[in-house]
Amino acid sequence: MLRIHFDEADLTSIVLAPSASPMWEMLLSLHALQATYADPVFGAWRRETRIKATPHLRLLLDVAPAYGYSPDFVTPEVMGGSIDTARDALMATPLERVHEEISAVATRSPARPRLEQLAGSPKTGLSMLVDAVGAYWATAMAPHWAGLQRRVAEDLDRRRQLMTTQGVGALLDSLGPRVRWTGRVLEIAGFNDNDVYLEGRGLTLQPSYFCWQDPTKLREPQGRPVLVYPIEHDRSVLSGRKAPERESSISRLLGEARRDLLNAAESPGTTSELAQRCMMSVSSASRHAAALRDAGLLTSHRDGQSVQHQTTALGRALLSGSVA
Repeated sequence: MLRIHFDEADLTSIVLAPSASPMWEMLLSLHALQATYADPVFGAWRRETRIKATPHLRLLLDVAPAYGYSPDFVTPEVMGGSIDTARDALMATPLERVHEEISAVATRSPARPRLEQLAGSPKTGLSMLVDAVGAYWATAMAPHWAGLQRRVAEDLDRRRQLMTTQGVGALLDSLGPRVRWTGRVLEIAGFNDNDVYLEGRGLTLQPSYFCWQDPTKLREPQGRPVLVYPIEHDRSVLSGRKAPERESSISRLLGEARRDLLNAAESPGTTSELAQRCMMSVSSASRHAAALRDAGLLTSHRDGQSVQHQTTALGRALLSGSVA
């Protein structure tokens, strides 16, 4: 059993992540790809992904085995954001850390010779890994990302409401059927016996679609600890079903450019990042963002020298077709 110990400072420093995490979803999807559990949810996606597998996939499966330790650096400390931002953060990993963590995987892996070669040339290995992430994302994750983001956003809305109305204890108690909050200790079954003391660092709670049954965490976080917990698994997220009539209706209501920007902003981004995602000019993105914000479909806040935009609950409801 994993026991996470909180002190007073930690209880006031529990943070819900702002959105789905591209790298956590990618890592946990690699675990799901190699397993056989939850076939009604992941089965069709597994078969499709294996058929479309690129040569890069072997490298990712070596680095992220189905069970046991995966390198902590594969899930860099990027809150929300795009896959491009996450890949940039991954590429910035110190090479000494790459060597140490891949070596740790190699000691218990049938792919030990390949991993030791990777660990021995960490700069080349890291570049190969970043390329592999991009190729895998394009085939296995990107087609389902918008739907996955919506499900995570819906979960976050419910958790925020729970924390507001019933408090932190109720929030922590809600993270899974084998999770128990005792007042100062969060107990999670399914782990080897282990105690983690937050010691004032607080805790970030990251919802995940590909997380299955029990929460998971980094082995040795170098920054703020993150606990990843599973959301409800709507099978339609990975089914590949589309809703062309609904998308056409939204396009008629908003215009295609604003619909695309609203979709893109489900993962928070600056005006420049949204412009890049939607392949439009920064001035156009700024203008469309202002119109969506005035309609209550987008929220914007200043973060240093830039402005971050994110789709609101009303905007997500419009995109998902759940607006009454």
